[in-house]
Amino acid sequence: MAQKEQAQGTWAKTGAEVSFAREWGGHRFTDDEVAVLLAGETIEFWATSQGGKTYEVFGELAEDTFKGRRFIGFHKRGFGRRDANGNAVPPKSWCHYEFTPDEIDRLMTGEGVESSDFVSSKGNRFQCKVFFKEVKKGQGKKIVPDFEASLDSPPKSWCGVAFSDDQLAALAAGKVIEGRGFTSKKGKKFNASLQWVQEGGHKKLVPSFS
Repeated sequence: MAQKEQAQGTWAKTGAEVSFAREWGGHRFTDDEVAVLLAGETIEFWATSQGGKTYEVFGELAEDTFKGRRFIGFHKRGFGRRDANGNAVPPKSWCHYEFTPDEIDRLMTGEGVESSDFVSSKGNRFQCKVFFKEVKKGQGKKIVPDFEASLDSPPKSWCGVAFSDDQLAALAAGKVIEGRGFTSKKGKKFNASLQWVQEGGHKKLVPSFS
């Protein structure tokens, strides 16, 4: 097996000479990034998963253990972006749904965000509440869906159409609204009547067609 390219230098954290893999997640650290890591600071970059998807990640040099052997290497601290204080920031979108600035702020404070316009890898729309949190200690925060969480209010959009404040108020009151210009998962336009009702133990938008 070919030896992985190594980066070397004095690690500011210990003052000792260290050597670590120069590549992580398909990304090769630049000379500047190596210098920042050795200085004990955090870097962020785009990595690539085994499935070929790219994602933002940030982290720093740390001591770790693999199969009983201790080594120095890049340690991921979180996914996505960071703010000026170094705190993880939620991604701008998830499952093809673009979060609004207000929703980003709510996710940052630990609140859930609801939508029925999330799209699965198979192209199916689905509705749920998502949170920005850490699932495994030390793995960083990420968007986590909760299909069992109670949906507090009707979603602000459905099948590509944003509801007006009056429509949202009507749905919340249990009234039926008429909607036009919805887009199916196959890209076809359609019209439908919608009502926010209790079904299967959870409230959801239920369409009807005339």
